[in-house]
Amino acid sequence: ANWNDGRISTIEGLEIYEGIDDVAFIFTIIDTVGKSYRIDKKAVFFQGTSNGAFMSQRIAAEHADRVAGIAAFIGSMSRHHFNSFNPDRPVPILFINGTEDKAVPYGGGTTAAGDIVPVEKVMKKWVVRNDCRRRPRIDHLPDINKKDHSRIKRHIFSGCRNNAEIQLLKVIGGGHTTPGDWESKITEVLMGKTNQ
Repeated sequence: ANWNDGRISTIEGLEIYEGIDDVAFIFTIIDTVGKSYRIDKKAVFFQGTSNGAFMSQRIAAEHADRVAGIAAFIGSMSRHHFNSFNPDRPVPILFINGTEDKAVPYGGGTTAAGDIVPVEKVMKKWVVRNDCRRRPRIDHLPDINKKDHSRIKRHIFSGCRNNAEIQLLKVIGGGHTTPGDWESKITEVLMGKTNQ
């Protein structure tokens, strides 16, 4: 199953998602659960991987007032949502993306799953929206596993309005995988390297 994250897919069968309002569905779940359990509605976070990362970005951009923060792993933003981007408040975001991702190209482009904006272009748009310092602090995290042929460069944009910090963990050499995941030769060929 897929979320309707705003991309227009050319993959046969995925066009059925284009008319579905998954954003309303997600908030209906939160509101329904909130009727039975005490939920701090100011502390609702979203985390998504791949299609879920696109969906988390969409929710944050369209409903920033209901989002405390998001973590978007190996995903970006659709061209449509990037062009209409206008969140009503800053949202803290953690991006984790591999530079050798074949499914969601780090540098963006047109794929069978839709038109994808480059990760750093999306990140910079959030940096401007959150009124962060334009120059990030950059850290090179320790390369604890040289055999995985990848390393992580962390960008931290601080000094943001409402402390809505933006971070990017740029997995240099990483593929369409989440750091620390199990890796096999098959996944390496299909999805790229996994940072360990």
